[in-house]
Amino acid sequence: MAHRILLILTSHTELGSTGSKTGSWLEELAQPYYAFKEAGCDVAMASIKGGAAPLDPMSLGEGWISLVGQRFMDDAEAQAALANTKAIKDVAASDFDACFVVGGVGGAWDFPGNATLLAFLDGLAARSAIIGAVCHGAVALADVKTPEGLALVRGRNVTSVSNAEEIAVGFDKIVPILPEEALKRACGYYSAAPPFAAHVVQSDFVFTGQNPASALPLAQAMLRKLGASA
Repeated sequence: MAHRILLILTSHTELGSTGSKTGSWLEELAQPYYAFKEAGCDVAMASIKGGAAPLDPMSLGEGWISLVGQRFMDDAEAQAALANTKAIKDVAASDFDACFVVGGVGGAWDFPGNATLLAFLDGLAARSAIIGAVCHGAVALADVKTPEGLALVRGRNVTSVSNAEEIAVGFDKIVPILPEEALKRACGYYSAAPPFAAHVVQSDFVFTGQNPASALPLAQAMLRKLGASA
């Protein structure tokens, strides 16, 4: 039977008070989407609110979009899935073997402290199902608890978008929470590569990636853990 993997996306569209738009980062969605599908996995998408999940316009621009990202934008099946995501409240953790929390600055607003998202992630953690998260998506893990009531990332090696990367692009003055700081407050052992270099960390069933360059190797690491072809 094919492994079932849920891609979790932000529903947040406003980049703070800048007047600009945000959402999920295309590369951090497209890379795992195709890695999982081409390994024979059954891939579904959910977002915080459901329906059409926004993509960060910057991630679609020249210099940012990759061939894989363009493939996703030209793929009718992928676009239909993105336009019709399930609300996270309507999906059950028991239906999935793993999840991948997609990055994008929007997640800094609607991932932290979201009760339904936490319930889903807590459900996966309770049975040690694989949890992956990349870049800003890793902030979703900071409040997840083990069945014993401890922070899931406590004592685990983890990564996310780094403070240095946030500063480099000016997001440190915009986002309501810095993922690196959130993971450290939850007593995770945080590490990072130099800004914008790929960096993936595994701690048992918890997998995290630092940035867009980390999205594909993160998905491949998860596939190896699942025993699927990467």
